[in-house]
Amino acid sequence: MQEYPDPDRHFEEHIQRSADRYVEGLQQAGLEANPTLTRAMAERARAEAEQSYIQEAQATRDHNVSQVMSSYRQRNNQIKREGARLRLWTCPPIAALFGLMAWYSFSHPGAEGVIMGAIYSVGALAFLGMLILGAIFDRPRQ
Repeated sequence: MQEYPDPDRHFEEHIQRSADRYVEGLQQAGLEANPTLTRAMAERARAEAEQSYIQEAQATRDHNVSQVMSSYRQRNNQIKREGARLRLWTCPPIAALFGLMAWYSFSHPGAEGVIMGAIYSVGALAFLGMLILGAIFDRPRQ
């Protein structure tokens, strides 16, 4: 994580660089400093310092967010892998158990056997669906 730049220090450094450029430019052009030109250059330097600080702060923020997101993605992918392993070990046996209970219920005569067999069949399909949909939607991402 990067630290945000100090606004006061950034402003002072930028104004100092601008003042040095201003003096150098006046010397190269052979002009005398006058209040109007100095005020205009100071306002321009202030606006540039403000924009420069905003850009640096945004770059720092973007860098910090990308660092946090990278850590989050790594942890999230690890959790997804562990969840896939857990689903692989729990869903098929539970679906098989519901399937056996459905087969047993369907073998009994009467409406109760059919109703219970249908309920157990839906339970078995739900666990198989959980396994399949988990594999589709819960993949680790880059």
